[in-house]
Amino acid sequence: MQTLTWEGSVRWGVGVLSPACESCVGLIEIDPDSVTDVSDREANPEDCDADLIDESAEIDVAALMTTAEGGFPWLTMALVDLATAQEVGLQPNNAVTLQQTQDDIADAGGELTHIGFVDVSDATILGPARFDLPALGAAPPEKGAPFGAFWTFSRDPATNPHPAGIDLDGDYSLGSFWQSGG
Repeated sequence: MQTLTWEGSVRWGVGVLSPACESCVGLIEIDPDSVTDVSDREANPEDCDADLIDESAEIDVAALMTTAEGGFPWLTMALVDLATAQEVGLQPNNAVTLQQTQDDIADAGGELTHIGFVDVSDATILGPARFDLPALGAAPPEKGAPFGAFWTFSRDPATNPHPAGIDLDGDYSLGSFWQSGG
């Protein structure tokens, strides 16, 4: 697991990406110059070893987030809060349902709050010509929106008492639907 920090800006509001995404309630834009790998194997044995990433040619997410070679979808994330996702019947991918994802995160002591969407158009590494996220079943919230569900946002209710809603405040964990269901 690679642990990254970054800075960015966020806009909140229902329909923040209208008309492409009427159910999106937020947009996070990351400053690529602020992305820093803070992985620390001594503090967290599950963290990646930076030297091993270089040696084994594993995917370096930090480098990917700072490249224009189709990596820009990592730098912009559209958000749909859990209540809206449930209301519109969003099923983020073909392998794991929204309820299963919610249950998996709850079993780990967290609370799913938002689904993060990324650009899955042809110009990105996640589009049909490369990773093909749409073919894996990541459905956009509106038909024709160029977004696919990729991230899960969750909080630990014991350490972050911010109530569920459209915005985020405090510490959150990002996960992926492609990692053991959430």
